[in-house]
Amino acid sequence: MTAETELLLFLAARAQICRELIAPALAAGRPVICDRFLDSSLAYQGYGRGLGAEAVEQLNRFAAAEIRPDRTYLLDLPVKLAQERLNSRQMEKNRLDLESLEFMEKTRQGFLSLADRERQRIVLLDARRSPEEIQAQIREDLRRFLK
Repeated sequence: MTAETELLLFLAARAQICRELIAPALAAGRPVICDRFLDSSLAYQGYGRGLGAEAVEQLNRFAAAEIRPDRTYLLDLPVKLAQERLNSRQMEKNRLDLESLEFMEKTRQGFLSLADRERQRIVLLDARRSPEEIQAQIREDLRRFLK
């Protein structure tokens, strides 16, 4: 599959879910929590695949109907450690899990670049910490953010 096709498929799915589920929930005043939204396309396809951040950001805005997250938690992990964790799991790997370390490093750098650019929205968390510590950090940040 080409990088462009991959991006367009993710964007098509995003356009549908934004219009069908997310926009109505937000309009009704309900909170929405998503796993892997706009920033993932920017990092994976814009940086990892080399399609360019500006083009992916523009397409993201269109696909998401201008919906943007208020808060994002980025769980950062060095690529080698992430690879070790993936290899230790007894679950099937997807296409992106099977990519090269170079691709994963470009993707990670894309996420870190975005986090640096959008410090007000993106909270960078060290994913080397325990799940309990990460959960506590997120809960505390949410308490402060929602006040």
